Amino acid sequence: MKALYSFLLIAFFSNVLIAQYDGNKEKVFTSIEEAMQEDPLRVYYLDLKQQDLTTFPKEILQFEKLIHLNLAHNKIENLEGVDLSFLKDLKEIVLYDNKFRFFPYEILDQAKELHSIDLGENDLKEINEKLNQLQFIENIDLSGNRISKVSKNIKLPFLKTLNIERNYLNEFPEFIFHSQKLLSLNLYGNNIEVIPLEVNVLSKIKHLNIGDNPIKSIDSNISLRKLKTLILDWVDISDRKMDLNIIEKASSLEILSMEHCSLSEIPEEVYNLRKLEEFSVLNNELITINDQIIRNKKLSKIWIGGNKIAASDIVVIKQKLKRTEIIEN
Repeated sequence: MKALYSFLLIAFFSNVLIAQYDGNKEKVFTSIEEAMQEDPLRVYYLDLKQQDLTTFPKEILQFEKLIHLNLAHNKIENLEGVDLSFLKDLKEIVLYDNKFRFFPYEILDQAKELHSIDLGENDLKEINEKLNQLQFIENIDLSGNRISKVSKNIKLPFLKTLNIERNYLNEFPEFIFHSQKLLSLNLYGNNIEVIPLEVNVLSKIKHLNIGDNPIKSIDSNISLRKLKTLILDWVDISDRKMDLNIIEKASSLEILSMEHCSLSEIPEEVYNLRKLEEFSVLNNELITINDQIIRNKKLSKIWIGGNKIAASDIVVIKQKLKRTEIIEN
């Protein structure tokens, strides 16, 4: 009897799960016309990129179960008059490569389930504390704008990823220090000169890109124990006056990139990275690779192209690093 009961119970819940599953959740609609032929409550993913849109199509608001909305590569300047509160399940909106000059704080705040915003490649110049209205946001992409001013009063406690590369920031954005759940931070291609000690509060961060900044100082006490990836490309450390303890203290580091850094030798701090798997020193001034590289026993790939290492020395390096792929370009 118990066996029969268990069988019937399993069969019941299996049928419930099957009934709840909607195959449309995997379907991407690429036009409003196509989506309107479907039940509006079964449209979950709408991809309207590259459609020469100049305004937000109001027809979108009928798709109340919409989860992902892609409006990239259009000509939209603002979201005035749009009420996103109709889209109660919207989790991700992509506004990449449009004509936004101002961040649409109030409009985006209407979508209470929104977790990810992509406003990359627009014409934003500043980000102010109105961003706090999106307090539950987890992922923000602001890359390729003209942002030079970011309010210190922003607090986004649930933020996990922030991409603000290729902007005009002169200093490390202080609001980031309130985002202690941050896992990934991309500050590549700004005008930042100082990496401050406060970075230590980002104890969970795994991926950090501070490449292509005119960095003059990195606090020697920065210790990011969970950091997996560190990008330092185009940071000039040729005179070795800059403290690189940030490398040595990143004991979990697996990927390190130091391309175009004017290196004449690999920094000693690198050899102490016991978990390092991938290392790039492309386009530096290296004439050899120190024997100490064998201390990086987990190293699986190393990129050495664009240096001054003799072919005969490369042969020797390959012999010493038999388990490592030596990539020369």
